[in-house]
Amino acid sequence: MNLDGGRARLYSALKTLQAHWDNTEPHWQDAMKHQFVEQILTPLQDQTAAALQAIDQMEVILHQMRRDCEGDSFDIYGS
Repeated sequence: MNLDGGRARLYSALKTLQAHWDNTEPHWQDAMKHQFVEQILTPLQDQTAAALQAIDQMEVILHQMRRDCEGDSFDIYGS
């Protein structure tokens, strides 16, 4: 299992969102902007960053599992 592709797509989507926000933000100056930032944008950015961190941690664990299992013949029945 390789998580790189999904991680790259998620990271790219976050960067695209940020670029669009950077273009939109200066032109949006009302209370709804602040509500959007507080209720939608900031939580989405935080959750995406947490997901990226979790993917990175999972990748380390999967790499370790692959390394531990390479070249060894395991008998799952213990015989």
